[in-house]
Amino acid sequence: MKPSCLLVAIALLASSAKASPLPDMSVDQLLELCSDPASQETMKSDAASELTFRDNVKIEGAQLDVALSCLESEFGTAFTYNGFSLFSPEFDTAAAEKNQASTESAERRAKARAEAFSNELARICYAELERDRFRAMTTNACARIFVRDGLPE
Repeated sequence: MKPSCLLVAIALLASSAKASPLPDMSVDQLLELCSDPASQETMKSDAASELTFRDNVKIEGAQLDVALSCLESEFGTAFTYNGFSLFSPEFDTAAAEKNQASTESAERRAKARAEAFSNELARICYAELERDRFRAMTTNACARIFVRDGLPE
């Protein structure tokens, strides 16, 4: 069996098993899998993804050309090699923007929840003030609200 057919066979077995052999493959094997026309598209994509997760990788010459070509064809964007890993400045920027937007959205939701909680607590405290003035004024949470917002006239 030719080496590339062996890699395809390994990849096919991996797709039916729970654990993927890709993390255990060498960079050469991943590049061969990614660039082999006989490889399934899923395995090419998985091999390309695995290449982007690797750090402290030594890739030179023709091997680097194959890696960059493989990643560009799989992800549709240019990749760069910085001497120890392959990365896409476009993906890094997009990921950072998405992360920032997600963080801002989470902060807005948290602020809205806190405000809703505070408003509901104030409503309960003022209702309790009408029923049992002493209890409402000596409950810590309500006392803070009354100090902040004042007592009704």
